[in-house]
Amino acid sequence: RPAVGGSAQGWMQSIAGGSAQGWIQSRAARQANESLAVQGGLCLARRRSAARLCTCAAQRAHLPRGPAPAKLLSLTGHGELWDYIEDMWEVKTSAFGVFSSMLALFIVFRSSQAYSRYWEGCGLVKQMTGSFFDAASSLLSFTSMSKADAAEVLQFKQLIVSLTSLMNGVNFNEMSGMRETCAMEVIGWDDFDQETQLAVQTTERKAALVFFWWQSMIAVAIDHGVLNVPPPLIARTFAEVGDGMVAFENASKLTNTPFPFCYTQASIWLLMMHWVLTPLAVLKWTTRPSLAFVYSFLLVFAFWALFFISELLEEPFGDDETDINMAAMQRHFNENLYVLLTPEASRMPCFREGRDKGKCEMVARQAILVSSETGGSEDLQPSRGCPPLCPDDNGYTEACCCLVNVGGEDPVRHQT
Repeated sequence: RPAVGGSAQGWMQSIAGGSAQGWIQSRAARQANESLAVQGGLCLARRRSAARLCTCAAQRAHLPRGPAPAKLLSLTGHGELWDYIEDMWEVKTSAFGVFSSMLALFIVFRSSQAYSRYWEGCGLVKQMTGSFFDAASSLLSFTSMSKADAAEVLQFKQLIVSLTSLMNGVNFNEMSGMRETCAMEVIGWDDFDQETQLAVQTTERKAALVFFWWQSMIAVAIDHGVLNVPPPLIARTFAEVGDGMVAFENASKLTNTPFPFCYTQASIWLLMMHWVLTPLAVLKWTTRPSLAFVYSFLLVFAFWALFFISELLEEPFGDDETDINMAAMQRHFNENLYVLLTPEASRMPCFREGRDKGKCEMVARQAILVSSETGGSEDLQPSRGCPPLCPDDNGYTEACCCLVNVGGEDPVRHQT
């Protein structure tokens, strides 16, 4: 290392020749005020090097000679090589800050868009299931004014519930993009004839087919007198199920239309450049290798973590752990449809006996909404061994609703 003193200066000139010697001499002249004195045969490295002490007398006898720059890798010349590399590969803090800010805008924008797509998908799914349930509930309530036979009315109720469950299931299947591996539970799937099941399994447009069946079933029920309601009420039901299909189409665009490819590629290239430049920029912040590693890791990890989170959120439907659980939502939808077939839903609510009709003052009081005598959701659990569909002596009909996995599992029946 360049130092003040004749012996030290002559020793350094004998180490390196040619361009390396000229570079060291010019640097010694430029930074003479920063040089350290050599006392007692010991030489102290500059502030940029880690504290290196060496005995000059011991090194003088064993130093290699020649003009090659590689000879600067000796113990006493390591500080100069470190400074040379630092000067050649130095990344200005201001320039790195501008680049990091630009990259942050790219990543944050994509993260916000992915987050919006995720919650938009959740909202559209809830809107679709709500519209389907509203339409099915309205149709089943219209049957209370029907003049048709009780068995025919109950048969219509079961078909509407089964078709609504099937329509919601095939919509979930198409939204998730898993058309070949359908595993949705459908009420009454095992009760459909083989031709109906085969038509659903073979067609490429399952949602459109089942939606048309659903509308045709209402038209047939009106023609047979099962639905005896004014046309405006029926039109509202068609509008509700139509809104559900519109929500389905809007949700499908999240699967069929991914995030722009060019934006994704630009983000990846910028992340790679940031990955390379971060360690060089961190050299200006600290001289401790451990802190340099920590700073570099945190900066790189933060950007890449946001990028991969965006990759997961931008497609809310699928079979990933972070995606919306379509199978669980289908089961929840089926439980709501089960309620429409229970005897409690068929019974009209009324006031207690002894109450003056329309003459008593109504007061708001605290109500006990859960009874300890009921099993809650256990009453709606499916049971096996449901007998075939047939009216009993009292004119009622057992509704056999089958939960079946299209993948081939055994059917699970629900009896009401």
